[in-house]
Amino acid sequence: MDELKEKLVSEFGIPENRLPNSVLHKCAEDPVFLANLLVCWKDDFMYDLLVKQIKSTITISDTEILKKSSKSIINWIKGGMKFSSDSTYQKRIKTCNICEHVSSPSDSILYKISHTEKICTLCGCDIKKKAKLLTEKCPDNLTVANGRWPE
Repeated sequence: MDELKEKLVSEFGIPENRLPNSVLHKCAEDPVFLANLLVCWKDDFMYDLLVKQIKSTITISDTEILKKSSKSIINWIKGGMKFSSDSTYQKRIKTCNICEHVSSPSDSILYKISHTEKICTLCGCDIKKKAKLLTEKCPDNLTVANGRWPE
């Protein structure tokens, strides 16, 4: 990592404060991310957008995924096993898709076998599955009092 950092600082003029370890690791594993960094590091807004994708990636253990999923299923059963209407589901998904807390899942075997495409980094849930269960709520109650889902 030190060699990559030195090269980015000396050859491309990127300040060291723009190269925390998380950014260096992402550059090393993802050439597209590196190319984007080289293009946008001078623009604060664009740099923040780029780096946000790293910060929003969480690692959640399979045990924790199972625990949270089980709790959601139990609440759904207690709530009468009702699914969201199509319009409610679409509103929830639309809201999630523009949220900064949505990310690609980790390499968890549970995400892979359930074909999870996107997760909420606040709770680790598959956004498509969470949005479908009527009893589920958006966990972002720090940004918005009752979460981002209107109902």
